[in-house]
Amino acid sequence: MSLLRAEGLRFERGGRVLFDGVSLSVQPGDRVAVTGPSGSGKTSLLSVLAGMAAPAAGTVQRGGEPVTAGTLPARTAAVLQGYGLVSLLTVAENVEIVLRAAGMPAGESMATASTTLAELGLHEYEDHLVQELSGGQQQRVAVARALAARPELLIADEPTAEQDPVTRELVLARLFGVAADGGALVLATHDSEIAKRCDHVLSLARHRLGDGNEG
Repeated sequence: MSLLRAEGLRFERGGRVLFDGVSLSVQPGDRVAVTGPSGSGKTSLLSVLAGMAAPAAGTVQRGGEPVTAGTLPARTAAVLQGYGLVSLLTVAENVEIVLRAAGMPAGESMATASTTLAELGLHEYEDHLVQELSGGQQQRVAVARALAARPELLIADEPTAEQDPVTRELVLARLFGVAADGGALVLATHDSEIAKRCDHVLSLARHRLGDGNEG
């Protein structure tokens, strides 16, 4: 059974059709790159796949069950634009809060958060407030928060856009590790090199019907 299946997706925004007729099947172990020019709807597609937006037409299933807009499916994590970090919490607390919400005990959540942040080069920033970090560091915190939950499916929107070459490889290694462990990764990217390192590439260029204004 597919971890994720989308059929005939159509998405509209502001009276424009960003894409139409998009279908996708994601199997365990898959690394899928979503590409396309700015405005082709990559961000919108990932939001639909993650259950954070509703398509104008088409269906999305996660593990054979319909994905309902407004609800992140079980064992799914997402790193979308804006990152969704809580500015008044520390870096560690931003990771821990998600784990605690999922029922993980306090001690285990603290240890898991610390380990995951260290793997992304953020150990020394655990006690810093998010607002004290650079954009690239905040992006890595968002990735760490997603990875710490040990998702079966990880959906990420340009997760290396603000990284330098060294941290870019660090982030990619951890993201690709989700697929290597039997899960799956779907990421939007403008980077052709990253796309080439994935198993499948879904180009939205041929599905583009409107001008849109987002990636």
